[in-house]
Amino acid sequence: MEIAAPQLLRESAASADPVRMTRDEEIADASFRAADFASLDREHLSVQGCLFTGCLFAGSVLARSQFSDVVFRNCDFSNADLLGCSLHRVRFADCKLSGTNFAETALNHLLFERCKGEFANFAFSRLRTVRFAGCPMPACADFLSPIRTSAAFAFARSGRLN
Repeated sequence: MEIAAPQLLRESAASADPVRMTRDEEIADASFRAADFASLDREHLSVQGCLFTGCLFAGSVLARSQFSDVVFRNCDFSNADLLGCSLHRVRFADCKLSGTNFAETALNHLLFERCKGEFANFAFSRLRTVRFAGCPMPACADFLSPIRTSAAFAFARSGRLN
């Protein structure tokens, strides 16, 4: 199963203004570093070609948003609400996903690497070409009735899938 990598223009040395996430409807080709989006409450946001490094999304609400060609590195999504989002060519590397709500999402060409996802909710999501590599996603992660056309689960030792 080949996962298509996110297509970023290039990694910018400068960090974009985090206010863009609260103000703009569409965010494209930006890099955000160590930004605090914990109080962000947005729906129908469109994010394309962006890199987020060390950002805090804990408790944020981004329901029904679209993410395409995005990389999240070392970000905290604890208890974030991504209900009904569409994610295409997205990579989560070394992220904290504890309690993250991915219910009813469309996940297409997604790579989760070394992410912690206790109590993450993927109920009724569509997983198409998705890989969980080195992720301790224990039985408490909710994969109730997902539609999986191509998903690979290579959990870390402590993780298991029931």
